[in-house]
Amino acid sequence: PAFAGAGTYTYTVAATAPCTVDAVSTVSVTEQAQPNAGTNGTLTICSGSTVTAAALFAQLGGSADAGGTWSPAFAGAGTYTYTVAATAPCTVDAVSTVSVTEQAQPNAGTNGT
Repeated sequence: PAFAGAGTYTYTVAATAPCTVDAVSTVSVTEQAQPNAGTNGTLTICSGSTVTAAALFAQLGGSADAGGTWSPAFAGAGTYTYTVAATAPCTVDAVSTVSVTEQAQPNAGTNGT
């Protein structure tokens, strides 16, 4: 068939006289899915809190592949990068980010008399 994605392709070499039988070989092509890190997201946490992998992953849009890695180390506000490594023969990793902001703790003052 015409060149496309996955499928079976046939290579034929025509016989040259006095031979009468063509030589034929086939190649089966499969596809490896590209990695998917989802789409960028945002998260607001309470001041002084530390983000978790589960909280960050929940903020990624789309259908991100599980099993990626987060960087930098989990802390408070900042931008966290989720990377899903490519599987050969794919060579480009998928990357998305979650921007985390902090909401100030409520302050009721101190007790009085």
